[in-house]
Amino acid sequence: MPRSALRSGMAFLVTSLVFFFASGCAAPKPEPLQPAETFHWVAQPIEFSPPPAGWYREGDNGGGMLGVRFVLTGGGGQCISVLAYHQLAENGTHAGETYSASPSAAAPTLTDLLPLIRLRPERMQEPARWIIAHERDTVLAGHPAFVSFDTLVTPERPLLYREIYWVVGGCAFKAVYQGTDENLPMFARIVDSIRFPEGSHASTH
Repeated sequence: MPRSALRSGMAFLVTSLVFFFASGCAAPKPEPLQPAETFHWVAQPIEFSPPPAGWYREGDNGGGMLGVRFVLTGGGGQCISVLAYHQLAENGTHAGETYSASPSAAAPTLTDLLPLIRLRPERMQEPARWIIAHERDTVLAGHPAFVSFDTLVTPERPLLYREIYWVVGGCAFKAVYQGTDENLPMFARIVDSIRFPEGSHASTH
């Protein structure tokens, strides 16, 4: 066989193998989120798209908050929560602390309420399990937000612990991720879907 033909054949074989392995190793498309839902836990509604069916839904109404938690089936404690501080909205108290505004004051802002609602390990039953890494101010869902990048130490393994706080229309909200690096993009997709509408035609809770 002529060398030129041999070289051409080898080049075709290498190209075919590269194409085969590239196609076989392509990342699968992420499973789509569920249709958007609107929740009226406080005066200001919040809308977002829940995760796929592999994350089962639970109500979450502890600590003066109302919301929903999505737990990953077989995920060893991995979950995503979206919550509103209903007690704070109703009477200005949270975790034994009170927000007092003057009668002439406008609705409270994130700056006003963040000291009451942000994660502080000393408030927790086991403070040593909460490792605060870094925090920053940002804008998400079209509103000022505060993001906390932390770690939760569990008996099985350390888990990422991400919290995002908003105050919209005088009402405080947070989104929480507890899990591994692998599922952090799912949390990011849900956060990207969050809206704070004045009114919505999405299904309501």
